[in-house]
Amino acid sequence: IKTSGNPELYSFVIENHLVKFIQSGLRNPAEVFQREAIVLLHKVVQTFPELAPWKDLAPLADEDPEMDFFNNITHIQTHRRTRAVTRMRGCVEHASVDVVWSY
Repeated sequence: IKTSGNPELYSFVIENHLVKFIQSGLRNPAEVFQREAIVLLHKVVQTFPELAPWKDLAPLADEDPEMDFFNNITHIQTHRRTRAVTRMRGCVEHASVDVVWSY
């Protein structure tokens, strides 16, 4: 879905359906659902980095998998998850990332 073609469709699908799915997945106690919600959130942030609320999360994404928050937060190795939390802390301290608190 590209926003230039039909912004109403973007709003309806992304904001009304995917956001609710991501929120419920992140809140689910099962790790598999949390991981899938993070993967979907990463894809939405990559696809729409210029649009609110995704632009606040765009600094967390990186083409380098070693630096990418979304890749590291779901990684099996503890030091990679720690790196992801450290990166998020840096973004929260230096920017207005209000969208994080809604999840």
